[in-house]
Amino acid sequence: MSAPSIRILPTMLPLTLTVVVLLALLPAPGVNAVDHCPSGVLALTFDDGPGEHTPAVLDTLAAEGVPATFFVLGRNVDLRPWLVGRAANEGHEIANHSYTHRDLEELSEDEIREEVLRTDRAIRDAGAEPLPLLRPPYGHWDGPGGKVATAAASVGYTIVTWTYSPTDYLADADTIRARVLDNLHPDAIILLHDGSSNAPEMIAALPAIIDGAREQGYCFGLLDDGGGVVPPAPPEVEEPERPDEGPHPAAPVVTGTPLWLLRDEPSGGVADHRFRYGRSGDVVLRCDWNGDGRDTPAIVRDGTWHLRDRLAGGAADHTFVYGRVDRGDLPICGDWNGDGRDTPGIVRDGTWHLRDRLAGGAADHTFVYGRVDRGDLPLAGDWNGDGRDTPGIVRPDG
Repeated sequence: MSAPSIRILPTMLPLTLTVVVLLALLPAPGVNAVDHCPSGVLALTFDDGPGEHTPAVLDTLAAEGVPATFFVLGRNVDLRPWLVGRAANEGHEIANHSYTHRDLEELSEDEIREEVLRTDRAIRDAGAEPLPLLRPPYGHWDGPGGKVATAAASVGYTIVTWTYSPTDYLADADTIRARVLDNLHPDAIILLHDGSSNAPEMIAALPAIIDGAREQGYCFGLLDDGGGVVPPAPPEVEEPERPDEGPHPAAPVVTGTPLWLLRDEPSGGVADHRFRYGRSGDVVLRCDWNGDGRDTPAIVRDGTWHLRDRLAGGAADHTFVYGRVDRGDLPICGDWNGDGRDTPGIVRDGTWHLRDRLAGGAADHTFVYGRVDRGDLPLAGDWNGDGRDTPGIVRPDG
């Protein structure tokens, strides 16, 4: 079990990585939690699982519509990998709590790295993408620049603890509820335990904790790669029905909650990356949005683009409005100016409107190519190997 702490401290990283971590703590562009979370955002986190009580926790979170971050023990992941897969599939994050729950301050740097990496492998083998956060057992670590932080950073992990623990592994349900609700504040990271023998008491308190926090004006979010609390997406607003404007060209629209199953090798087998991103009716895309050489997901919903810079669900890293899918615009992406980063475009009735940056506004390139009304399917690619994507169409029965 973990012991209480009252701070969240990032690892001591090289300057470049420190800047990245600090940027990650900023709110995602386009997300405004003020309107529907007037008091702020909280993060529920669960330690020491997956265990026999984890399914009940997941059931409660699903019923309440709340995401959470699970700091798992690698040895328990190896025993119950299906629970990690279920948690990831239901939109929760999976982070690292070491493999054996040993006090990391008592280990060598090599032993610490092994604890972290064994858990990382177990999470991946269970079909989830681990969040690169390490919560040391008992909250014990020797601070920024110390042995634990240095070892964690060397394998790509950042230390995160919590802001409040109700000591739920020792208390009854009423006490747990009261302690949590009396200690809420914006960006609070609340520590609970799904791997404790006392977890039934915590589970009994959980619905009242969620309801009470919402009554106080709080929403529940997740953690980002630097340990910051990520606001939830704004609540869905039912739009009025629009008149039928006739047939629209085909677009990669998904039904149901999209589950992305990605392989790193050109072969079948177990997915290397597995996450949910988007919802039914979204247009899905994949492109290299940040120019790091790796494609990551995007969805376009009613003209609003939601782009991720990593292979995971969560809040969008880039959000902007461009085009009108409801009016037949076809979203497309490519590296139009050869700078190494993909940017958006839309094709409207054969006219291509392309942007050179991740933002809405006037098109940087506009031209006519193809006939959507004849069934042409637009696509982009680097056809001559000069590093710049250019247009193409596939014409059926041409």
